[in-house]
Amino acid sequence: MNLLLTSACNLKCPYCFAGTPPGKPKELSFEDFKKVVMLFKEWDVRQLKLLGGEPTKASRFRAMLDYALADDFFHEVTVFTNGLFDPRLVLKFADERIYLIINTQERSNLKKSQIHRFENNLEKLQEQKARYALGYNIYHNDFQPDFVLEMIKKFEPELLRWSLAYPGSEGARGGEQIKFSDFEIIGNKVFEFVTGLSDEGIYTQQDCCLPLCLFSLEQWKNLLARENVALIPGRCEPAIDINTDLEVFRCFAVPGKHKKKLNDFRGPDDIHNFLKNEVDEVLKDAVADVKCESCRYHKYNACFGGCLSYKSVNLSKGVADICPGPVELETILPAGPRGNKC
Repeated sequence: MNLLLTSACNLKCPYCFAGTPPGKPKELSFEDFKKVVMLFKEWDVRQLKLLGGEPTKASRFRAMLDYALADDFFHEVTVFTNGLFDPRLVLKFADERIYLIINTQERSNLKKSQIHRFENNLEKLQEQKARYALGYNIYHNDFQPDFVLEMIKKFEPELLRWSLAYPGSEGARGGEQIKFSDFEIIGNKVFEFVTGLSDEGIYTQQDCCLPLCLFSLEQWKNLLARENVALIPGRCEPAIDINTDLEVFRCFAVPGKHKKKLNDFRGPDDIHNFLKNEVDEVLKDAVADVKCESCRYHKYNACFGGCLSYKSVNLSKGVADICPGPVELETILPAGPRGNKC
């Protein structure tokens, strides 16, 4: 489960999927943060994931970290950050229970001062032996991963967590995402990107599900055979996001009208089942694109056609060949979907 601390952010990513309310940024109060921690303890949820916006921009961020780490209940506190945080936070991030997911950008999206801050923070994290991974979002067909590759080579993070940038929530900051019709264009380049990192011994973990038509059958076999590549083929489970009003929703991509308060539930399983019924079941027969209608994997409900957001916005143009070939599903996914929940 992911807890949103604030909608404030110090970047304007062209692909941002997070909606921002007009006027003053929304922020989770410290009292509500403590309520969430108490509920997590009651439910025995041992991992706390902090999102934004940029979570470190929350006015009580330091106090929230201190409160979460005051005892040994949480095994891990994960902070999703853009890396432009106050350098004075590095000492806090050195706690062995804190794990950072630091999103990188294409170089053209950053000012020189931001590049300097980003690299300086990574250097300080290295000095303190802080735990972190880098993140990367692919949001256009001609994506340029030069900067993230440079950072990987220089700082040797534990892993690279990557994703395609899918259509976001209503009011999202950025307007540049991968369209359904881009899959046939971008598949080979994404395959080369991931296998290139794998060949260098770099572990990659993919966030959010990939449509089965993104890669050919041979490419899927290649990727799934690699020990240092984690993928989510076809479909994903609810991420479970909690906003600053303590409303629960499936994920940013399909926030929907189904929100209920966190304390309305009996625990994570109750939330998961609610979201599956209110979102996944409602969208089950919808298609990401009209050409998905004839796809065997859509009929099996084995592939969402990419992110569920494609279904929710009902894009009308798609790829020419939905299925990778006349093969059984089990041939592509011999051990079932592999990787982490979205």
